[in-house]
Amino acid sequence: MSLNFQAILIFLVGVSTWIKVRLVGDLYGSDIMLLLICLQLASPKNTILSRANSRDVRYILIAWLLWLLGLIISDLVRGTESADFIRGWARVLFFGTDFIGIVLLVRWDFRNLKSLLYGWATALLLTGLFPSNEVVANDPWKFAFSTGISLLILILATKDFVRLRWRTVNQIGLLFLASGINLLTGLRSMFAIFFIAAFYSWLKLWLERMPTLRKKLTPIGFVVLSLIGVLVSLEAKNLYVELASSGYLGEDAKDKYLEQSRNDLGLFLAGRSEILISSRAIANSPIIGHGSWARDVTLVSEYIDLLAAAGLPVNEERYYEGTAANEAGLIPTHSYLFGSWVEAGILGAAFWILALFMCVKALYRILKVNFSACCLVIPFLFLAIWDFLFSPFAGDHRFTAAVTIYIILWTLHECAPDGRSAQSIKQASQFDPA
Repeated sequence: MSLNFQAILIFLVGVSTWIKVRLVGDLYGSDIMLLLICLQLASPKNTILSRANSRDVRYILIAWLLWLLGLIISDLVRGTESADFIRGWARVLFFGTDFIGIVLLVRWDFRNLKSLLYGWATALLLTGLFPSNEVVANDPWKFAFSTGISLLILILATKDFVRLRWRTVNQIGLLFLASGINLLTGLRSMFAIFFIAAFYSWLKLWLERMPTLRKKLTPIGFVVLSLIGVLVSLEAKNLYVELASSGYLGEDAKDKYLEQSRNDLGLFLAGRSEILISSRAIANSPIIGHGSWARDVTLVSEYIDLLAAAGLPVNEERYYEGTAANEAGLIPTHSYLFGSWVEAGILGAAFWILALFMCVKALYRILKVNFSACCLVIPFLFLAIWDFLFSPFAGDHRFTAAVTIYIILWTLHECAPDGRSAQSIKQASQFDPA
């Protein structure tokens, strides 16, 4: 496969996330393309485990299979309806083939990764311009443009003309630019992620000029820095509160802030109140899950009562009837980790706990070595932490999660403490599609 053809193919995989067809559930063009790539490249001499030469990839694949096993067991125990378990199993299976296909195709090569991100950004911009559903049409910035433009800004931060002259000013400035764009468009989580990532990237670039101090950085020191990071995140919150409450971000942002702050839960928990009931669902059955597309009208009723008691507005029809015909009575989760735990039990949770551990490990390793792509990777790592804990694992998140975990593993390889580089991995992963 020539480099040019491969780059085009990878770009098209990213663009194909724009294409969506409705079967039993939502199926994206990237799901189909990456599945075909897996089938094309699968052979006894050319497997993901031998090619990746990576213990971390093995751990992820084993955890993925255990997650699927936990979901199957939970569905059998709960007697899940066929339409629900087909969608549930397919969601986990396609996530796995998305990840495997990305590893096989991108091959730990940074140029290939950028081709994939260019394609993905293009798909997001197309989604905003030509929305496929009412949700995106009503808020294209939240569900399309913001992420697409942010991706392009991150890729720009890796360009030589940005990186080789006035590197700190240029790269950190671009991250603050992405943060500001998301703030002005009312996306609080993305604003905070880029705000924190900008400070963390500045710390990483500063440590590159202090090799002696960087060498002395220990995991305990990293924990201390993490606590300082919590303070930075609080400052980001305070900045948002000041701007939103004063009306500088527009009337919609002001109204949303006032609505979510006038309650007993506080601004953050009011925006992620699903954790209140998903934690109860987990406590009720921590080992065996509630099954694919878990439903429990009793828990939904308890959740509505909790919202009403806290002073939050409640749309009972949304939770009892769902926003679609097949979503009635779903247990609210809004989290990769909590959602997988509710559905697949402890084996579903184990996957995302492992991914979260690897993400934190990657953030630590980045500080210990010179790493030219840090300003692209660091926002992804903080986004991963947010998504794993506070974003729903919806259909379009299959690809997002697969790319994010790939970036986590790529970062661990690039920043390996024993001096290994991605070059050795890349050479070990060459393939002949014939």
